Amino acid sequence: MPKVADQKLAKERLLKQKKAGTAIVKAFEACIDANLTEKHLREADQRTDLCTKRSIDDIARFVASTEFEERVADLYSGNPGRMMELERVLITAFDACLAGIAEKASLDDYILGAKTCGDQLTERATLVVFKDQIERLLKGLDPVPATADRGTANCATCGENAAPGDLFQDLTGSMTEILKEYLDYDSGRARDDLKRLVAKLEELLNRPKLTNVRQELLEWLGKETEVLRQLVKAYVRNLTIQELNSLPYEFAEIIPPNLRNAITEKAVFDSVFDTDGGKTIIQGITDEVIRPVLIGNKDMNAPEIAAATARKRKDVINKLMNFPGFGGALALGIIQANIDSELPLKRLKKNFPRAYTWLARKGGYKIRWEEARKSDEGRIAESHMIEMIRRKLLGEFSDKEFEAQMIEARVKVEAAVKARSAAVRRDSSFVR
Repeated sequence: MPKVADQKLAKERLLKQKKAGTAIVKAFEACIDANLTEKHLREADQRTDLCTKRSIDDIARFVASTEFEERVADLYSGNPGRMMELERVLITAFDACLAGIAEKASLDDYILGAKTCGDQLTERATLVVFKDQIERLLKGLDPVPATADRGTANCATCGENAAPGDLFQDLTGSMTEILKEYLDYDSGRARDDLKRLVAKLEELLNRPKLTNVRQELLEWLGKETEVLRQLVKAYVRNLTIQELNSLPYEFAEIIPPNLRNAITEKAVFDSVFDTDGGKTIIQGITDEVIRPVLIGNKDMNAPEIAAATARKRKDVINKLMNFPGFGGALALGIIQANIDSELPLKRLKKNFPRAYTWLARKGGYKIRWEEARKSDEGRIAESHMIEMIRRKLLGEFSDKEFEAQMIEARVKVEAAVKARSAAVRRDSSFVR
């Protein structure tokens, strides 16, 4: 059961549930006891059957209301009035469903009918809350209130609270988080698509019966809007940022913030993933990860989903590292930062005297890797840097192995600088 941050609200809800349970019992007893005339006694079986059905309605309504409140308690802990407003809408639809069950149906059939209404309510509640969260996003509000316990309200990582393929968790948790990333990735296009998504959800909610909601919604996202493709790109971008943050501290520390920002800009990911090869990767993530989870009731931690995610992660890393605006820019920036920290002016006098002469004349300007990389040694050093980063991100190097590779990279960089310094006398572009 989700943890409710507001203990006062939790007590109020518990008291409400107790009162509701007592009311259900009293209503059943009153139905049985009411107007017990001789005629009613002769029809005791029919009357008991009718009272039982009414009690089933009351119990089903009570369970539906309780489950809804328990599921969304954290999401609406800062706005319980809104939660009750949504609940009233849902219970009205639930009552309409119960009213559609024929009173002459057998007791077993009536119970099955009430269960079907409960299942419909679960689907409807998911869409109602999902729609409400998107509307909050469009207003610039966080779909998870600041007062909520994010350990349970933000369900992108709360697998212990969710059954495999739980549509409520998929949409109100993981999908909402990805939509937030989409807004950050491409605000203009995302807002237009989210407005269309709200209209689609409204159309679904106006139907008297919901069927195949998962499949219809995902198919619509893929065919009628850019939501699916763009949000997968946004998702990939966010994972890439996490990958860069996962690099060993000593290495990540020399990635300048402006470089980190430049290589993770939307324009870079558009350039990479709007190509034919990039579109294939995005479609693969959609088909092998997103669809099975949202339509096929697969858990993100299921072996086949984990395997597909690992494969696609490898494709993404290789695609990015082969792209000059990402892999090349990352290597160039890291090498330049390394030169700036590892080749200070006092070392240059001993190791690179010609370069030192120019640097001293320029007032301490530093070596430009953009020039040093033009030599054969420079190209070798840069290729080595790209490959070692690729293999580290792919998990092929331990931190210790990566450190050894970094030492080798520094040797190659110094060799390239030394080779370039031989011609520095006539080339001031080598320094800056």
